[in-house]
Amino acid sequence: MHSNASLHISEKTQRKKVMVLGNVNDDFLIRLKAVVDVYTLDANDYSCDVYLIQKLNSSMLAHLALACPSTVEEELILKVLLEGKQVLLLEEGIEFVCKRTTAHKNLWNLYQEYLEKIKLFGISLVTKEKILQMLGKSLAFTQVGDCYDWTNQKLILEKHFTERRLPANSVVKISKYCKITPLAQDYIRSHEIKIQIE
Repeated sequence: MHSNASLHISEKTQRKKVMVLGNVNDDFLIRLKAVVDVYTLDANDYSCDVYLIQKLNSSMLAHLALACPSTVEEELILKVLLEGKQVLLLEEGIEFVCKRTTAHKNLWNLYQEYLEKIKLFGISLVTKEKILQMLGKSLAFTQVGDCYDWTNQKLILEKHFTERRLPANSVVKISKYCKITPLAQDYIRSHEIKIQIE
């Protein structure tokens, strides 16, 4: 049994690492840093959980769609896609979209095809609000002392334990509506993790 005193010794959160590519809007960056650890372009860093393209101009779109990078940034994006990493593109940052009324129809259609192609490569389109909401879910796993508060989770998987390397005899709080997969239950038993239902 753990005393209340031990539950308030330290407070940590499992935060995602996000590399932001392109010019960073100050207001959005401040909001993003509140939920994740933000990194700027490092061509040799493949350790981030998410790669976020904030601005996508017409040249970059064409280079990515044709898999012919011309910048370090474009090369990194294609490499992390090959590694199976999550790459997100802010809808608000797609340059050609705002030119719909002035662009020649055939040029517009070409850029639209390029956009569809990079989506097939694994790049997901998101709004600023959606990404903040999506990445904020990493805060669903908090630690206070030797007790882990996972009450915001609806489903617990084995990987939630293995990724966080929970030590034996840890206490995990979950809601009564949370479901635990059979593999996660095996992990709980083998590591003698105590589940506390809130």
